[in-house]
Amino acid sequence: MSLISSNTDKPVSVFSFRQWIGFALLGLASGALHQHHHHESKSSSSLLETIALLISKSTSNLVVLESSSSSSSSSSSSSSSSSLSITATTATTTTTDNNDTTTTNNTKIEPLTIADGSNLIPFPKDDKRLLRAPHNSALSPHYGLHKATLLRKKTMVPEIPGKVCPVVTFTFRLDGHDPDLVMSDHVDIHLGQTIKLYLEEKGSSSTSTSTSTSSSTSTTTSTTTTNNNDDDDGRSVTTNWTFKSYSPTDVSRPGEIDFTIKLYPNGQNAKMLQALQVGIDHVYLGGPWKVKERLPASHAYLVAFGIGITDVFQVAKSLIADGIPTTLLYANRYREDVCYREELDAMMEQNNSLFQVKYMYSRETKTLSPNEFLGRVDSAQTIQQVLGLEERNQDSVEDTDTDAEPSTASTTTELPSPNSASPPIRLLVIGSKPMMKQTWKFLKEELRYPREEYELLQEVV
Repeated sequence: MSLISSNTDKPVSVFSFRQWIGFALLGLASGALHQHHHHESKSSSSLLETIALLISKSTSNLVVLESSSSSSSSSSSSSSSSSLSITATTATTTTTDNNDTTTTNNTKIEPLTIADGSNLIPFPKDDKRLLRAPHNSALSPHYGLHKATLLRKKTMVPEIPGKVCPVVTFTFRLDGHDPDLVMSDHVDIHLGQTIKLYLEEKGSSSTSTSTSTSSSTSTTTSTTTTNNNDDDDGRSVTTNWTFKSYSPTDVSRPGEIDFTIKLYPNGQNAKMLQALQVGIDHVYLGGPWKVKERLPASHAYLVAFGIGITDVFQVAKSLIADGIPTTLLYANRYREDVCYREELDAMMEQNNSLFQVKYMYSRETKTLSPNEFLGRVDSAQTIQQVLGLEERNQDSVEDTDTDAEPSTASTTTELPSPNSASPPIRLLVIGSKPMMKQTWKFLKEELRYPREEYELLQEVV
């Protein structure tokens, strides 16, 4: 089995050579156990666990496979069932260099129980990204990709052909997991944590080929896996994998997870998601990929572009719950593009002293309420006018030219810096990468809020 790397067209092996040898040994041992299943089950289980432990020592992360089986037999037949429990830890290591000895001890992760091993598939080898993903999530990619079957679809924003793209909430069941598993214990949607959603598209061809697809209107990254297996007609079957990161929008219900997604007409993911049949089709999930923290803030200014509101909405709710004044600028093309309109207006009405939302439309011709604005977030002046964000005092910026004339602009105010005793204001911008990059450029160069110092959510290294 091979995958096409995201930065090269060459196939890369999913498992190391030592892992393949280990799996081969495990397969031989399993075959031998099957042929001699009439022997004592305790001895068989012990042998299997011993081999698995030897295999695990060849990997960078220790993986212990515990087999628990029960069987019943009669004079003519027998049956058995098993479950797979995976415990991922990093073993204690000791290194010696120039007479200096370093010992590293890592905390053991609680076992992840998968009722059916077929609900996990190997994760593409990508050590750089895996290093940033936590182990202690039920959907951690360190275990592999986790199967999830589509349960429901709910339209949040109806489609207006040629004008508004639909927004749909997809609810998935976490196959193979404890039905009482609540993902809020594993993913914090108030910190903008994301889950990668993998979609497979199977097709058949007369020759073994692999192609990578992408959409000019979507940020979807595509990879392709080719399985050189034959279907019932003897044709080669090709599986195309497309994956993209999404922020879950609801993780409160046992055994379920929601994703609210905007379906662009030419988006590769949109086409595949729309084709999913409720109760029949499935996707694969892995994540979260980063551990973030929310930094202290005296006031939070949030900017959401389009469907970026799915992240920002959850963050805003947590800020309000903690009593932090919050101002949200929500930018769309049309009024009909707005998602969570009722919820946002209700939040502002119920928390008027803490929360303000400003709607901005780039293609409308008139406003209908005092908190609506026309235009684009394309300048520092627009951000100042709509959000009410003040420019930082020149004297509070580090590495400032001491010979420069002090700023006399009326909008310039001495504000707390990130290193001051009182918490500073914080900012969060969520949208497409070009929009985020441009907005942070305005904030840094003209309003003196560098992202690395003032961003509300920052990754924990």
